[in-house]
Amino acid sequence: RIYHRGMQFVGGGEVRIRTTGSVGLDQSLDLVAEIPVLDAWADKSDWLAGLRGQSFRIPVRGTLTDPAVDSRALQQIGKQALQGTANRLLEQGIQRGLQELFGN
Repeated sequence: RIYHRGMQFVGGGEVRIRTTGSVGLDQSLDLVAEIPVLDAWADKSDWLAGLRGQSFRIPVRGTLTDPAVDSRALQQIGKQALQGTANRLLEQGIQRGLQELFGN
């Protein structure tokens, strides 16, 4: 196996994807891809706004010709996004309530 850490490449135009893990001589993959949530994405998406400044960590298995993303990681990202959005909306609601209460 060939191991690496912190290898970066640009995907989708502007996002820098960082990978850590290994590739086997048989072309098998054992990687974790880290994808940062860009401000441009957070500005356009309410559910990503709660993840601003964070990174998605996605395990990648399979082979070079047939890579497989861990679906549990994608589910976890969805949960984090919803939780971040809920927290942000709750914070905004509290702020509005305080402004109305104190007239600021």
